[in-house]
Amino acid sequence: MSTTTNAADLASITTGAPAQRPGSTAQNFLQAVEHALNDLLVLKITTVIGSVHIDGEGTDTMVRLRNPDEGEGLMTEINLLSGKINNVISSSLATGPLASFRDFHAAQVERSQAIVMGNLAELQKLAASLLPPRR
Repeated sequence: MSTTTNAADLASITTGAPAQRPGSTAQNFLQAVEHALNDLLVLKITTVIGSVHIDGEGTDTMVRLRNPDEGEGLMTEINLLSGKINNVISSSLATGPLASFRDFHAAQVERSQAIVMGNLAELQKLAASLLPPRR
């Protein structure tokens, strides 16, 4: 008796992952690309005041308040495609002694937008340099 092993079976054997149905790898890839593009379209700037816990590193860093009841923060999300801007501000940062952090956060938002615009300009130059010259 002989058995035939296909590529999906081999992947399952060598990686321990379950065999995938035909086309699912391509679908997974497209979903990953879509997720990555959605992440690129949203600029998020967060200012947190309080005792924090930091997990991860680089672009996978997650910052959380150790005790959410004892922290304050500001968060701005900008959808770079639609231009929609959402802001969240802790009530104690709206007025009172911590209100100066609003100015700090606003400066960080402005700086972030300038960085994104500069990066887009450089990306456009790079793309233009990769295209064949126009005749």
